[in-house]
Amino acid sequence: MKATKTIGILSIIAGIIMIVAGAITYGTVASQLKAENITVPGDSEFMGGAFAGKPVTGPLSAYAQADIINHHAL
Repeated sequence: MKATKTIGILSIIAGIIMIVAGAITYGTVASQLKAENITVPGDSEFMGGAFAGKPVTGPLSAYAQADIINHHAL
C-alpha cells in the first residue's frame, strides 16, 4: 500500500511541475513573438481570417502566419 501511495504522490507532483513548465514556456514564447512585431497578412484564411492584419502574439496567430507563408510558398 505504501508504494502505491508514494507513486500517486510522485505522479501528482510531476503533473504540477509539467503544468508550471508549460505555462512558463507559453509565456516565454508569447513574449518573444510579441517582441518580433510580426503581423499576419491580410489574406490569411485561418479560422475565417480571424487573425488577418493582427500581430502574432500566441500559438494560434503564429499558426495563421505559418499557414499563409506555406500558402504563398507553394
